[in-house]
Amino acid sequence: MGAASSFLCTQADAIPGQLIAGTLPAVRHCIVYGKEDGTLREETQQLPTVTDQSDHVWVRVHAVGLNPVDAKNVVGDKFPHHWRIVRSWVRSALVAGTIPGFDYAGTVAALPKHGRALKCNADDLPALKVGDAVFGTMPALQGTLATYIAAPRHQMWHKPESLSFVQAAALPLVGLTAYQCLQPHMAFRNEKDGASNASASSVLVVGGSGGTGHVAIQVARNLGARCVTAVCSTRNVAFCHQQGATYVVDYTANGGDKDTLRRHLLETGPACPFDIVLDCVSSADPRDQQTFSYRQLLQQDVHIQKLLNEAAVYRRLGGPSLDWLRAGMEQKLGWTGVWKYTTTKRNSNDDRLFWIRFPHTSLQLQALSIMANQGQLLPKVEKVYSFSATDVERAFDDLLSRRVRGKIVVELVKETDQQKD
Repeated sequence: MGAASSFLCTQADAIPGQLIAGTLPAVRHCIVYGKEDGTLREETQQLPTVTDQSDHVWVRVHAVGLNPVDAKNVVGDKFPHHWRIVRSWVRSALVAGTIPGFDYAGTVAALPKHGRALKCNADDLPALKVGDAVFGTMPALQGTLATYIAAPRHQMWHKPESLSFVQAAALPLVGLTAYQCLQPHMAFRNEKDGASNASASSVLVVGGSGGTGHVAIQVARNLGARCVTAVCSTRNVAFCHQQGATYVVDYTANGGDKDTLRRHLLETGPACPFDIVLDCVSSADPRDQQTFSYRQLLQQDVHIQKLLNEAAVYRRLGGPSLDWLRAGMEQKLGWTGVWKYTTTKRNSNDDRLFWIRFPHTSLQLQALSIMANQGQLLPKVEKVYSFSATDVERAFDDLLSRRVRGKIVVELVKETDQQKD
C-alpha cells in the first residue's frame, strides 16, 4: 500500500483544507475502465495529503456491490445502440480511466478539517468518527472499486449492524431505487386512504429475482404494501416467495408466451388492482431484449389494463433515449410535464422511466438500515469476487447474462482481516 501518511493534528493546528484526523496510505489501488468495451485495468493512484472537500469523508472500502449499469459502462441504454460513433466517443472521452461502481461498504479512514468527529447537523447528515462502519453510494464516474474513496457525507449512513460488509455493499443502489420508486406513491395513497387503511397499496414487481427486484419486494412489504406480486422464471419462484412476495407469476411457464403471462396475472385475483408497477426488466439495450415487451403488455393489453388501478403508476428502470432525456429533465429540473405524451395508449402521465437520485440520500439509507436491523431487509448475495480486473470482468459477464439471482459483490477486505484491524 505504500508508506502511511498520518493526520492527527489538533483543531488549533489544522491548516485549511488539511485532513486532521485519521490515517491514509500514500497510494490507493483501484480498477478503472479501459478504452475498449468490456475491458478493465488495475491502477495505483496517489492519495492527497490535503482536501478542500469539507463535505466528504475518506473511507477504506471493504466491499463493493456491482450493478448492471457498471457492466454497461454507465451508459447502458441511454444512447441508441446504433449510435456507435457517439457511444464509442462517450466510452473513450468520458468513461475510460474512471473507476466503476456506485455501491460500497467500509470504515471511515480520515475526516476533513471539521475535526476528529463530525456531528450530526441540520441537514441530518450522519455523525461520524474515524473507524465507523458506513455504507453508501458514490456519484457516477467517481467509482467505488478502489481501496480508498472520498465519499460524499450526504450519500452515506452507518452500516446496518445486522449486515456484514459484503451484504451492506449489496444494498445502497438497489435499495434507494426501490425506496424512491415506491415510498412517495405509497405514502400518498396511504394518506389519501386514511391512517386506518395504511396497507392499501398493491405492488407488482417485474423481475422480482434480480438485484433491484428482490430488494423491492422486501421494501414494499416494509412500507406497508397490502400485496406484492412478483414476476420471475420457474427457478426463482420459491426465491421470490422467500423475499416476501404474496403471489409469484412464472413468465416461463408453458413456453413463456404473452397469453400465459396474461392468464397468470389475471389469476392473482386479490392482488388486483395493482397500484404500483415497478418494471426492472424493460430496456432499450439489445442485450436485454426479451421475447415480449412487459411495458407494452401491461400498458396496452386491454385485459391487463383492468388489473391496474385508474391512478396506478408505472415505473421502469430502462427505456429509449428520449425517455432518459425526460427522466433527466425531471430529475434535475423537476419538470414532470415531460411525461405528458408517450407512445402507450393509457393516460400515461404516470408511466415514467425512473432515474435514481443520489445526492442527499442519507436519511433514505438510514431508513433502509433500520429495516435491515429489524430483520426485515436482507439483500441476497449470489457471488463474491476478489478485487482484481480479471475477476471484475467475470462479474460483469455474469451481470450481462441477466441470470443473477440477487447481487454480486467484490470483497476488498476479508472478514478475517477486518477482525485483525
